[in-house]
Amino acid sequence: MIIIENIRQDNLNQALKKLKKKWEDSGALLELRDRKYFEKPSSKKRKQKESAVRKQLKRAKIALEFKNTKQIPKKYIGL
Repeated sequence: MIIIENIRQDNLNQALKKLKKKWEDSGALLELRDRKYFEKPSSKKRKQKESAVRKQLKRAKIALEFKNTKQIPKKYIGL
């Protein structure tokens, strides 16, 4: 539960701002979206692995561009 202390009528906008910030930081909205539909554990793992591979390829691409030592394969250029 999200609790905001010291709410005054003058600072209603600030209280709403704090509420929104705490709501985003708690991750409740992401969890709500995830629970909207059932997803098999194996498909969750597959998505996590695919995103990890994409991140690694993107970092490798940036590192190669920075070093300028090797050519980047054409299939990885679009990442």
